[in-house]
Amino acid sequence: MMNRKFLAISGVLLMLLSILPAFNIVRELWIDHTLVNRYEIEDALLDVDNEHDHHFVPEFTLNNQTITFKEERTGKIAPRTHWDKTEHVKGGEIVKLHILINHQEVTNPNKIWLSNYDRGLRYFYWVGVAVVKDLKSKTSEIKIVQRLTGDNEEVSNSKWKVITIHQDNRITEEKFSYKHRGKYALDVGVINFTNTNNSFKQLSYHSDILKGDGYPSLIGFIFFPLIYPFGTLLYSIVALIIALFMRRKGNNLQM
Repeated sequence: MMNRKFLAISGVLLMLLSILPAFNIVRELWIDHTLVNRYEIEDALLDVDNEHDHHFVPEFTLNNQTITFKEERTGKIAPRTHWDKTEHVKGGEIVKLHILINHQEVTNPNKIWLSNYDRGLRYFYWVGVAVVKDLKSKTSEIKIVQRLTGDNEEVSNSKWKVITIHQDNRITEEKFSYKHRGKYALDVGVINFTNTNNSFKQLSYHSDILKGDGYPSLIGFIFFPLIYPFGTLLYSIVALIIALFMRRKGNNLQM
């Protein structure tokens, strides 16, 4: 009797502790697998920006669409970021970025902090342009991503806007925050691909459970996620099945 109670109680407790993290891990892996296998993403801005001239403001054509960035000066200087201090440079200029498609402005301008490094992209971590090919529908679209929050903002407070030029020439815009990113899996994938996040860590789709700093040894990996939550979830299922079987067997013996 005690063995059955122990199995039932431990099984229920471990299932309650394991089922949500196991679900979050499987969901993250499944979404990532689905995106990788359905879409091809190409970084377009990286190809047109001059890596050795951070004063270069691009205008370029993709899929017969002319994309232009125009900067409106604000006269303000951004606070020095960690990267500015590492590079021993002053904070970059704050400008309002106007985005034009075929010489027509398609969105309200938002502020960005220009890169002040002697190397790298002018819009480093702020603006990305990608060509997204849907291998299932055989269609292609252009996505322009702009981060709307400052470099010193916590990732959990970050916001973005994504302008999409569809294959039929429709232009749509979505704005979303880190909190609501779960509704925009493909756009999150584009943010990660174009590095328009103010962190070295890639954005998760729903849960940050797989976005830690990692484990320094095989022992850490064995504990998470193999032992917990998947091992403990498996144990809970087996324990509950055995407890149920023992209960039925006991009832049959009493009869």
